[in-house]
Amino acid sequence: MENSARKNPRDVIKSRDSWWTTVFSARAANRLVGLLSQTSVTPNQVTIASALLGFAAAACFATGKWIWLFTGAIILQLSFVLDCADGQLARLKRMTTERGAWLDITTDVLKVFAIYFGISLGAVRMEGRGLFLAYGFVAYFLSVSGMFLYYARPARLKADTAVEAEEFQRDDSFVEKVYRLVRRRAYFLSFSLPDQLLLISLCAIAGRLGFLLRALVIWGVIAMTFSILRTWYRLGAGTSSTL
Repeated sequence: MENSARKNPRDVIKSRDSWWTTVFSARAANRLVGLLSQTSVTPNQVTIASALLGFAAAACFATGKWIWLFTGAIILQLSFVLDCADGQLARLKRMTTERGAWLDITTDVLKVFAIYFGISLGAVRMEGRGLFLAYGFVAYFLSVSGMFLYYARPARLKADTAVEAEEFQRDDSFVEKVYRLVRRRAYFLSFSLPDQLLLISLCAIAGRLGFLLRALVIWGVIAMTFSILRTWYRLGAGTSSTL
């Protein structure tokens, strides 16, 4: 059997991911993984460290003060780099487990809650409007629902085979044309967690938490609607099933 310690760290980067992850986070994480692979650090320890940084970022956002918003934005991106690194390290060290996958998803949900709550408190302190707490709750609901819709996809839609890809390219229906356009030109519409965290960091640096919450709610509603309709259509394509 191939010795995992001799595997090239670059081989454990996911071939398909969100654009921000591909451009920056996964690459930064891979450099870190190259160092961690020579230590006794475990993927689960990296996951916990990522969660702790996420909670720290949330506390920074809750202050509503620009210097802490800026600090929180940097910490948040470091947290996400670690979030990318835990999976890479697990694959490199051949330590992928169901417990590790569960821990990763669970800490993501808790971390996102803390971040959105922190943003909401920060927005209230900056603009004096309690309504931002409601915005934060709705944005969090949409974010977690997006995670659920992603992981709850039927098995045949998760498959990434050449056959499926060829059939997909041959489908000239309006819905699939729109889907291909989104995948190629506007991937951000998927409301992926990496893109959410990037927007949060940018708006925090700009000191625009109120704008951020409104944008996350609008973005989340559009993305969820598109995701549900697309999945429903693809599951029913080629069949006579109806409501």
